[in-house]
Amino acid sequence: MDPKHYKLEFENDQVRVTRVRFGAHEGAPLHEHQLTRIILYVTEAKTRVTSADGKVEETPHKAGDIVYGGAAKHSEINTLDHPIEVIVTELKY
Repeated sequence: MDPKHYKLEFENDQVRVTRVRFGAHEGAPLHEHQLTRIILYVTEAKTRVTSADGKVEETPHKAGDIVYGGAAKHSEINTLDHPIEVIVTELKY
């Protein structure tokens, strides 16, 4: 986990909660999510997500949006001119 962008907020045997902050036009290289996760958008966000097979998707969200994510391998970048913040809760079951 990249400490510049990811901060572990809480973890037990059932969940892991991580705060993710990307500055303007910052992102994460190719990485893998092995657990089911719930994502809460703290701020407005617009990211460009590129899957391991090269498929690109633009994903805009409003502050307060909550989305479900399954296992995935992708890279992502904040396409906005300001920082974004999300809370990711991974389910360990």
